Amino acid sequence: MSDFGTNFTQDKETMKHMIYLDNSATTRQADEVTDLMADVAKNTFGNPSSLYSLGMDAEKVVENARKIFAKTIGADPSEIIFNSGGTEGDNTVLREVADARKHQGKHIIVSAVEHPAVLENCERLEHEGYKVSRISVDSLCHLNMEELEDAIDEETTLISIMAVNNEVGTIMPVRDIVKLARKKGGKPDKASGILVHTDAVQGYGKVDLKNTGVDFLTVSAHKFHGPKGVGAMYVKKGTLIPALILGGGQERNYRSGTENVPGIAGLGRAAELAQEDFVEGQFPGRAGRSSASRAGRGRDLRVHRIRMFLQPQGTEPRPSGHGKNAERNRRRRPLQFQQI
Repeated sequence: MSDFGTNFTQDKETMKHMIYLDNSATTRQADEVTDLMADVAKNTFGNPSSLYSLGMDAEKVVENARKIFAKTIGADPSEIIFNSGGTEGDNTVLREVADARKHQGKHIIVSAVEHPAVLENCERLEHEGYKVSRISVDSLCHLNMEELEDAIDEETTLISIMAVNNEVGTIMPVRDIVKLARKKGGKPDKASGILVHTDAVQGYGKVDLKNTGVDFLTVSAHKFHGPKGVGAMYVKKGTLIPALILGGGQERNYRSGTENVPGIAGLGRAAELAQEDFVEGQFPGRAGRSSASRAGRGRDLRVHRIRMFLQPQGTEPRPSGHGKNAERNRRRRPLQFQQI
């Protein structure tokens, strides 16, 4: 038998007792997700585009995951496109909106603290003659909304602001950004108006993403206990952009290539679990879950207890934000970890 994948840097006994604190980089895949993916890979291995029973069964798996994910963000299943993750989603939105709307204008607005998947695309677009405005943030990573409003002009076609910052966890005011875009640029239709994209890779499962009003939203499954190499992109109904990847016309012609059926099934199950656990503004609950299930997700009560122990008395763990949240975060002492 091959020993592929068994030569770990850390031995299994050490990993049992390891406290993992880097969920912003990636999360441990939930056991429920792994079990489902293994079953789908073994028993539902058909091509979803095939017109016989095995292919149609695979298509049902994909469409079920689409419905589950769509429900978690308040979208219609027809608005969800599966892809390889947030990086591909960001590339698709930045590149294809710029191309599709260049007759309207060549101005794109982003924050100065976006993920490289957004910022590096902006650098390339600048080399191609586009104008990019990078909106500043303060010391707590709060977006300068006045600067954003001043930056919008008649050439602006896209505003791309992340939902939650991947470095410090600040929640961006996405709904306010959408309102500002509609106020300054009008409601987007098939040919005009300012489109709004949010990279929700760090926000999904942690903040409420329903009814944000955005035109595009991108996520990666591995950030919410799903598999690596699979993600989803929300494209608001009626918003037309060209495909980034051409080929067989899968995913409603938005993203060609045979679908990763086990990965998509895993994303759907992970989204289901994230929705069950989600309580806005609080540490995700585990009521009714077995200890094995908690350990399987790698976010068990040990981490919660550590966070509560390290938290200044009288405060609660919560992502950075505006108002009282921001003031509370200023009072927090820095957390230092040794030998973890």
